[in-house]
Amino acid sequence: MKFQAWALLLFISLASADELARKTPQFNFKDKRFKQYKAPGPNDSRSPCPGLNTLANHGFLPHDGRNVNIVQLIIGAFVGLGVDPGISAVVGAIGYASSHNIFKLGFDLEDLRNHLFLIEHDCSFTREDAAIGNNNVFDPKLWKIVLNELKKSKGSKVTPSSMGRAKSARIEDALKRNPRTVYGPRAAAFGAIEVGLVMSALGPLGSAPLSYVRSFFEEERMPTHLGWKPRPLGVNIVTSLAWGVVSLASDPHLIKHAGGVILGTPGDILGPLFSIGKPSGFGKHEGGGGGKQMGGGKQGGFGKLFGGGKLFGGGKHGRGRTREDVMSIARALVEAAGFNSTSVDAIEAMLDDWTPPGETLAAN
Repeated sequence: MKFQAWALLLFISLASADELARKTPQFNFKDKRFKQYKAPGPNDSRSPCPGLNTLANHGFLPHDGRNVNIVQLIIGAFVGLGVDPGISAVVGAIGYASSHNIFKLGFDLEDLRNHLFLIEHDCSFTREDAAIGNNNVFDPKLWKIVLNELKKSKGSKVTPSSMGRAKSARIEDALKRNPRTVYGPRAAAFGAIEVGLVMSALGPLGSAPLSYVRSFFEEERMPTHLGWKPRPLGVNIVTSLAWGVVSLASDPHLIKHAGGVILGTPGDILGPLFSIGKPSGFGKHEGGGGGKQMGGGKQGGFGKLFGGGKLFGGGKHGRGRTREDVMSIARALVEAAGFNSTSVDAIEAMLDDWTPPGETLAAN
């Protein structure tokens, strides 16, 4: 079956779901759910992602966390945290294209712990690496490492830079306990986007009180009880990527752990997200292998991964999808959620204008 055909089938299936509205979802400042926090019960499903868990704890996703679909996540993230639908759709499309059962429209939040569902990665702020522990539950010992770094922030204000330094501390700890920890360009890119999303959601200028950050990560609770106010589209592609770049530039160790590749532009963050399957050959980082610079040939394998090649390697998990394929499903998802695809188009334009690091090295 052609990719376009099954993408259309997916769109029709999602668009016909009973819970989806026929009009564009609206952000409502007065939505009572912002102040209605309920911790999960013993039979409720939760994911490795504090953001998704927070949405479920406030009812923006089903509180039991079961039988959720990507369209619900797109809508819930928008109305609950002000996340641009295009961001959620692209990340969701990558997850769909890398999963075993691409037609599975409903899943439990805990399913996202699957290390082969390639949006999950090592060196989380609050979860253990999958290879050595439980990558789904909050680990207070790991969080203490992060928190100790965040407490060094001036005036108890957390910034993207302090989040970057905290990430570096977590990576150093993970490598000591598990030398086979997988942290390379793709994990760095996802981590940068996560920092951008959190900091954009919690503070209008990319900084937030430490108390807000602790509420979000420790309780998986929106800090409305501490004075936080929600903002529509506060989490957009421009600010999220900008704060992500700042976080990566905060500590030289982050570059070292990302295979020596400098992710210094929004395109540098977006690009590695598509290098799934055999992740762009970054030596021992992320399962690569090969050349000294970035492995896999003169240009670190980037030539095949970007610009219309097989992004997912055609291997066991990649299924041979191209970037164009993934963007097609992102558009289908965002439109099924009731939004237009403008922000997806903007993300694709950034990728079109981006020069992969391997090509830059080869040119020099």
